Amino acid sequence: MGDESKSGAATAQPKELDAILKGVDMSDEMRSHACACARAAFQEHTVEKNIAEYIKKEFDAKYGHSWHCIVGRNFGTRIDLGIDLVAGGRSKKARRTAPKSDDVYLKLLVKLYRFLVRRTGSKFKAVILKRLFMSKINRPPISLKRLITFMDGKDDKIAVIVGTVTDDKRVYEVPALKVTALRFTEMARARILKAGGGMLDL
Repeated sequence: MGDESKSGAATAQPKELDAILKGVDMSDEMRSHACACARAAFQEHTVEKNIAEYIKKEFDAKYGHSWHCIVGRNFGTRIDLGIDLVAGGRSKKARRTAPKSDDVYLKLLVKLYRFLVRRTGSKFKAVILKRLFMSKINRPPISLKRLITFMDGKDDKIAVIVGTVTDDKRVYEVPALKVTALRFTEMARARILKAGGGMLDL
């Protein structure tokens, strides 16, 4: 206590203390306990660091978590109480790692491509796997017209569409295309076959 008085820190005790829990919800019981710990800490200590250590110690003793506490008085007394995250922090990469659909055939396809990506390291297969995870709105259909445009001058290539291939009445002549897709509409399938093209379902 003698060392703390030399630091020149303010000794005023706050009338109201707010325990703010970052990242997770705090129950009323935990909030009242945090406020009680804070009041006791301000009665015993005057230095922010020691106040924070006291609150953390008392909170850990009751709830058994790894808690951290920050006390600051720059803009009035403020106490931030939160759970320590695992090393590396919170993941900021919000992306799908599996499809939301319950379609068993899609799940089998994902299982196959997971294996291929893992064993071959192919970037192309990784792109297909990523697109298999996507929602329907992010897997829009592609029309025959756009498909013909993309495949212009690529007669030796096979188009891979992670989505649906649809017919386009604006196209009068369909070249012989080689296409692999998740799904074909009946008219699109008929026109590609009639033109001598080849199709495979993913």
